[in-house]
Amino acid sequence: ISYLYAIGGQDGGSCLDLVERYDQTNNKWERKASMKTRRLGVGVAVLNEFVYAVGGSDGGKPWDSVEKYNPKNDTWQVGTPRCYQFLSGAILESLRNVDSA
Repeated sequence: ISYLYAIGGQDGGSCLDLVERYDQTNNKWERKASMKTRRLGVGVAVLNEFVYAVGGSDGGKPWDSVEKYNPKNDTWQVGTPRCYQFLSGAILESLRNVDSA
């Protein structure tokens, strides 16, 4: 199963910690666990079946932190290592062998 994730961003005024996942098989979006930090301009990547949210900003100050999402149990944890402060980037990869939450 392949999913598309929408992670963080801005609603026109506030930075968001929201996470939504699009399931192409069922053609619908579903809300997933929110990140621990609100992030605008966050870099997102998939590595070893985990989704990483890297850097970004709170709307003013750039973050140098990383969060790691586990789609198997729908949880986020603060990851390591710390990163350089930056504001964007994205990658799309199919998450294989991941059970739906």
